[in-house]
Amino acid sequence: MKRLADIGISNGLAFSPDRRWLYHTDSLSRQILRYAFDVGSGTLGKGESWVDLERLGLPGVPDGAAVDSEGCYWSALYGGGRIVRFSSGGELLAEHPVPCPHPTMVAFGGPDLRTLFITTATQHLDAAGKARWPMAGSLLEMKVGVAGLAEPAFGRV
Repeated sequence: MKRLADIGISNGLAFSPDRRWLYHTDSLSRQILRYAFDVGSGTLGKGESWVDLERLGLPGVPDGAAVDSEGCYWSALYGGGRIVRFSSGGELLAEHPVPCPHPTMVAFGGPDLRTLFITTATQHLDAAGKARWPMAGSLLEMKVGVAGLAEPAFGRV
């Protein structure tokens, strides 16, 4: 086993549609990083900061994520109460508020992959917080205008 980087909390692992980039978040540093990826050899290039939530003034920390068919990266902002969508160039394209402060993960599903499923948490909410945010700790769904990518299968299927 080889250590590739120092990471506080890694989340949001996803590949670009062409499999040339591997993305992941470091929730503690509030960064989304990307690495060049060689699908033939399975090797990663040097990581680079791709999106910096602090610089963009976005609340929360990047958590779980998925990539859509246009190559855009969708990230749940834990503590930020929203889902954000970034272009393949790292530009913020959209913010989608959710009815609770702690979305944790997104995944595309449905027959046309145009439903975004969102998991949420009650962590860090006391009784008053749970009363204020009754949708916390739920599985949510949101229709989106772009299809997601089917999850890749590796090895025997």
